[in-house]
Amino acid sequence: MALQIDSARAVASVHARATFSLPKWAPYLGLIVVIAMLAVSLSGPTLHDEALTMIELSGNAYSPWPTAGVNSGELRRHMLYTPADLPTVLRNIGQYDRHPPLYYVCLWLWTQIAPHQLLAYRLLSAIFWLLTLIIVAKWTRSAWCCILLALNPDAFGLGSIARDYSLAVLCIVLTAWVLDPTTKIKPKLLFLASISGALAVWTHFLAVVPVGILFLCAAYRNWRKQRWQTACSVVLFGALIGPALLMAHSQMSTATQTVFAGWGPESYKITRALLRFPSNPGQFLPTSLDWIASAIVAITFLVAGFRFTKASERARIALLIVFGDAAFLAALSAISRQDLSAVRYLELTLPFCYILFAEFAKNKAWGGAIAAACAILLAMGCVTSIRQSRRIIAARDAIFAKPGNKLVIVDGKEIPGMPGAILNDVPEESRFYVLQSADQVKSATALASTSRTAVYCPSARESVPGQFSSLAEKFPREPLRIFMGYDCYVRFNH
Repeated sequence: MALQIDSARAVASVHARATFSLPKWAPYLGLIVVIAMLAVSLSGPTLHDEALTMIELSGNAYSPWPTAGVNSGELRRHMLYTPADLPTVLRNIGQYDRHPPLYYVCLWLWTQIAPHQLLAYRLLSAIFWLLTLIIVAKWTRSAWCCILLALNPDAFGLGSIARDYSLAVLCIVLTAWVLDPTTKIKPKLLFLASISGALAVWTHFLAVVPVGILFLCAAYRNWRKQRWQTACSVVLFGALIGPALLMAHSQMSTATQTVFAGWGPESYKITRALLRFPSNPGQFLPTSLDWIASAIVAITFLVAGFRFTKASERARIALLIVFGDAAFLAALSAISRQDLSAVRYLELTLPFCYILFAEFAKNKAWGGAIAAACAILLAMGCVTSIRQSRRIIAARDAIFAKPGNKLVIVDGKEIPGMPGAILNDVPEESRFYVLQSADQVKSATALASTSRTAVYCPSARESVPGQFSSLAEKFPREPLRIFMGYDCYVRFNH
């Protein structure tokens, strides 16, 4: 009897060392840190994609921008914050965005009780992201997985912008939790997973890859014991996502406004994004640290690959999801002839990537050091991203914060969300002038009488000095402030 008790204690001791148990105070401290980081991100500058969300939610996706100078306050209330009915919002989604409607329905319902302001829109995404972190903590019971996911600057960035990514990740994580291989799946949970997985696909089309792999693995695992229930849940899942996939197929050719560089370059860019998104997603680190961060991820993936048969079933599924998603993006990029190498497309699988880090840290003596190094690099990226956001806001304040009638010239030719991104940040008394072509820049001589001129160029692909060189001649006494790129970075020309 004593020998049996000692053996039981030894097994319990080994199990306690293998599975990390969080202290009682740790979740509360982590929640405070995450809320503080989200609070900083919620006050960031308006992004191009968020402007699209506001335009579509206001029912103005088909409304033309005015070509004459108008008061920016009145234009903002009309274009960005005019309440629209739900059918109008759903009809507007297809004009610019190529996303399913679930997030917009949730956001529209949210605006029935919340004010029509960007901060309120972002707050809904923050709620989704906090729920995601709570589910990941309960699902994985891994300190490293929670720490790395909470420190990823792009992750809490997605949780603080008015877009659909945080809701998609929430539905994916909920599906993974229900279908977790370490627990016995009851029939009711299989049908719950079918619904949550379908909600993920109806939030973001690319969620079909991680959710589909989760269902295939669950079906393979439970086919012998629960054949009838498994078949019904898979059929239900397929029936629910079928219309969404047909919608995605119809919109595939116009999903992004990017240029396809060829199979080889696109595969390389997706591979680099795969090695960056867990440790340096926003490329905030210098080149030397960027390569170190990529090496850390590569080592983790290689170890997970070599130990595939010995790893836990959860880790094996996570590895299939991470690499399956990257392979799917490469194939879809080649088929649709579009650039799909943006890190945000891979970040739907971010929790599964950190499951691999947690597995590595648990089974290797130096795996914890690898995870700790990744956490330090992510923390450095967080600091850099916050400083960069503060610089953008300070640069805008230097232009717009002082009182007076300022002129804002916005090129709305290629990317319709760019005028909205600037419009949401300028003072209400400013005059807003939207250019529809480069030729209109040359006819802007009459605008030189304003006290200050802010010039905005949305497309980083265009040659700004070549297309807008005449502005330096038209406004010889005015410094040109050129906002470049999708996220409105600032460059000063004198």
